[in-house]
Parts: sequence; structure tokens; C-alpha cells
Amino acid sequence: IVVSVLGPDEFAAKIGSSNYATLSEAIEAANAAAAGAEVTVTLINDAALSEAMTIGGANKITLDGAAHTLTAESTGKLTLGGAVEVKNVTLVGGERAITAFEVTAGNVLTMTDLSASGFTGDYNGGVVFVNTGAKLVVKNGSFSDNAGRNGGVIYLADGESNGAVMLEADGCSFYTEKDNPEGLSPKKSSG
Repeated sequence: IVVSVLGPDEFAAKIGSSNYATLSEAIEAANAAAAGAEVTVTLINDAALSEAMTIGGANKITLDGAAHTLTAESTGKLTLGGAVEVKNVTLVGGERAITAFEVTAGNVLTMTDLSASGFTGDYNGGVVFVNTGAKLVVKNGSFSDNAGRNGGVIYLADGESNGAVMLEADGCSFYTEKDNPEGLSPKKSSG
């Protein structure tokens, strides 16, 4: 996994008082913590996710952007297992081959206080692909100028084999520049 640091400091992320040179090293440490641990990975600088990686598993992991930007490059992807929260981050995409986040069956992704823009590509879910039997919770999110084959922001799989897909959204904005040419405030979801 290659994650490049975009800020001036030498570290990309931290867990408690331990600093990590790359976001992938911090996520690997969080994944390796004792089963059932609650671990927070905090960005220290803006970072770029350039390859696919898995986060979660037997632990509850929070990825706190600490108001930094995470740029998901063309093949950068987080596959989520277990309970994962992504919060306080600006997600920036571009022309992509895959979705940025994939929530696997039986798992939950909570996205809080974040924005995501510029995700485009020929795949399902511009930002998030939610598999059957998985759940996505979005609180106070802003999603603009994202496009995918099915679902510019979120693709919910059809629930055929592993149970229903669940989505909860509260305080979120979903719009594109062409939907909002005069800079009007977008409509917010509630409940």
C-alpha cells in the first residue's frame, strides 16, 4: 500500500501518542490491536489513498480526519469490516476505477461531519458501495459533483442473498454544480 503524505510534517497519522509515517501503517496497527479494541486513527496531515486496503475486522476503528483532506486516487479504496467510523474529513476524488469505500455484509460504516466531491467513474457508487447485509449511517455530510454508473454518491446492493441493505442519513446535502448553478443552499435530509 502506498499512501503519500501531502503536508509538511514527517508523519501522516497517529494512534494515541504513536505517530505513523503513512496512513496505511496506522491502519495496519489499528487492525492488529487486540480483538474488540476501540482504536482511533487520526490524520496529522492531508494524505492520499492510492491503493486498496482493508480497515476494521475484529475492532471498532474510527478514522478521524481532524479537518484534513484525504484524496482517494484512481485505485485507492477502503474495504470496511466490522464497525468503522470516518469523521471530520474532506474526501476528494477524481476519475476512478473503483468506489472509495466498500461496506461488506454484516458490517457498519458511519460517516460523520464530512464532505466528498469529485468522485467519478464507471463503477457502482461514486463514493460508497454498500453490499447486501451491510449498513451505512451518514450524519452531517455534504456530497457534491460525484458520479458513478449506478449511484453518484451511494450504491445500495439489492439485498438478494444476505439480507437488507440499510441506509440512515441525517443532516446531509446531495447536489451537483449543475443542480445548484446560483449557489443556493442545498436541501438537507432529516431522519
